[in-house]
Amino acid sequence: MSKENKDNKDNKEKKQKDAVSTGCTIICPPDLHIPVEFQEIYSLVRTGMSISERARFEQIAQLVESLYAQEFMALKRSIRHNFLRFSMGAKDQPLVSCLGAGLPTVAELDISEQKLIADFMQLMAAARFHILTTREWELAKSDKFMFSLPVEVNWSYYDDKLLRTFWASNAERRELRAVLPDMADRVLVFHRGITVAQASGLYTEEKVDLLVEYLITKPLLKLWNWLRKRNTPAGTGPMGNLTESRHQARKVVERRTLRLLMPSAWAVIKNFHKKLKLQEPAFKEVVVLYRAANASRHKKHTLPAIQRPVEQRQREILAGRNIHIKCFHDIPMADMDVIFAEKKVYLKMLTIIQMVVTVVGGLAAALMVILKGDKVDMNVLWSSISLVAARCGQVYTSAQAERSKTIQDMVNILYDKTDDAQEGVVSMLLEDMADQQLKEAILTYGLLYSREAEMTETMIDLDCERFLVKNFDLSVDFAVEDALPRLEYWGMINRITTKLGQTKFAAVHPETAASRLMERWQQSFSTVATPPPTATFPLSNLISDRERAPAINQESLFKAPEAAAPMEQQQPMAAGPATAAPLDGKAGGGGGAGGIGGLLSTLSMKKRK
Repeated sequence: MSKENKDNKDNKEKKQKDAVSTGCTIICPPDLHIPVEFQEIYSLVRTGMSISERARFEQIAQLVESLYAQEFMALKRSIRHNFLRFSMGAKDQPLVSCLGAGLPTVAELDISEQKLIADFMQLMAAARFHILTTREWELAKSDKFMFSLPVEVNWSYYDDKLLRTFWASNAERRELRAVLPDMADRVLVFHRGITVAQASGLYTEEKVDLLVEYLITKPLLKLWNWLRKRNTPAGTGPMGNLTESRHQARKVVERRTLRLLMPSAWAVIKNFHKKLKLQEPAFKEVVVLYRAANASRHKKHTLPAIQRPVEQRQREILAGRNIHIKCFHDIPMADMDVIFAEKKVYLKMLTIIQMVVTVVGGLAAALMVILKGDKVDMNVLWSSISLVAARCGQVYTSAQAERSKTIQDMVNILYDKTDDAQEGVVSMLLEDMADQQLKEAILTYGLLYSREAEMTETMIDLDCERFLVKNFDLSVDFAVEDALPRLEYWGMINRITTKLGQTKFAAVHPETAASRLMERWQQSFSTVATPPPTATFPLSNLISDRERAPAINQESLFKAPEAAAPMEQQQPMAAGPATAAPLDGKAGGGGGAGGIGGLLSTLSMKKRK
């Protein structure tokens, strides 16, 4: 018995030793994305159905997927069309275009790039991404996780005209810009999902650096600020609250970095021989969009522009309008610097102190030799100076080797954590957007039908969240507010208002739902030239600590699609070929013999003849 008590005591002490609390807790927003394959959800939802219901449910899933594909068709085409030229400019590759086509104009490119950014924002909102806010960026910069060398992003590498123009274009965008960091004028960072990054080791060199910082750097900095009559900047608080949400799916992660585990010089000395376990919240997926400042814009050419080949001039124009899109995974919050394209890595304070001490010591020794005797021995003097220079060179070479190693480590980590770039990222996001909407719709309808009862929106939301926790151990904030209007518009559910004024929903039978979806699918072919209404997500949905709102005008669009203008008519399509006239001739381009104006003019001329 005593042996068991002793073992329990040892295990308890070991757990307490491993789980040293730093007192820094980061509260992260709940995930919105459902990272489960659609087939898994589909198979579980149809488990309790009869054979005939399963056959209809399979038909329902196929029709819903097709309707979503048609709904997002205009957005997909717009993004791919507008992004192609800017991607070619980023890769410095020629854009294959129609023979005889002229060079793109400035106004044409301006409209095209602004349309691309607006569509990309909608894409990220529909795919359940969040944009990096000022609070998240400040919390990320407040500490370091794996990289001990001072790293600074070279923001001059990024162009700021593209995003500044976008933010200033309307009030909603200016409101979103107000909660974003300064870098949002140069680069957009989106993230989705929270995980935990962990590492362990002795970290001897890092402990020495911390000791130097606590005993030398900080006192000198305080003295310098006191002499300049400036206040010493305050450190970060013990808690980083990134969301006000009380949802049960929110993530609470304890930040365990070297600086937090050893907040003082005495703590460093006590833990110098111990193996430490580090922990940091990390973003599962990160997407970056930016434009690199074009250095060749100011390049002088031997020939004037009109004498240079058209292909060369096109490449030069598109290179100045380059847009880069990259995707990464599992990026620790404190090491966000690694995802940026241009970085400056500086020497550590310990290295600088070593060089200063070496130089001062050598000069002091040489001065003592000079002052010691009446006659200066030049051989001794040159020997002293040579030793000092050799020691400085040794320290500097060692520092540069460490700096090069850190840069190479960043390159290796970036290589391992890079998922895709350019068109690959766009294709992945477009497919993921439609897949996410499909999973939400099928799960909502399937569970509502299986319950065989009228349910409120809150009840449906909780039911879907419990289903994901029970079957996949996945805690998310389910976006039922986007699925219900579409399901109602397609005739798959009915809205019921009780005598008390409460709104509830009930699922129709799969036979009826499949029949209504088939009618909707057949109707879509009669208006194939007019894409179905696409709901517009409010940009505030990209902010993680804001309450999520349903898509703007979603219900009015679905209830009265004939009154809603197509996307191409609402916003000008930039930098594209002339829109072909529909086969029925009821709408078409304005000018030229191929448009309605040319056709009516021809008919009137024949009539006069």
